[in-house]
Amino acid sequence: MTARLFANFLSGYLTFCAAAALAAALLLGWRAARLCRGERAQGVVIAYSRRMRERLTSSDHFMPVFRYSTTAGVEYEVQSRVGTIRPERVPPGTLVRVRYDPANPEIAEIASGGRIWLGMLGFLAMGGGALLAAWKAGG
Repeated sequence: MTARLFANFLSGYLTFCAAAALAAALLLGWRAARLCRGERAQGVVIAYSRRMRERLTSSDHFMPVFRYSTTAGVEYEVQSRVGTIRPERVPPGTLVRVRYDPANPEIAEIASGGRIWLGMLGFLAMGGGALLAAWKAGG
């Protein structure tokens, strides 16, 4: 089986890309699992940080910046890792549920399944696709 994944340069390259994507999915999954088991808090969206588009055909993305307090009463301000093209759907001042890692409260995210698990699922899909392409390229 592994001989087929490294049968030629293309299949070897795709296997390497698949391994990298699957490793990233594993790390993001570990982070997401820690957040899901972490503490809950009430937060508020205070602003949006604009991420410029990377291609002419894509829209700008807006990353919500939110503020929350831990159970110890310490306040944190965090920028979400997941953006939107429609910030008007959750305007500044909106109350949100937040999940954070109690061991490292700077690691926090707005508590929605999509926000917490989206990165891991994306890398998992890329890794699986690259692995399938490597298998087909190997013969």
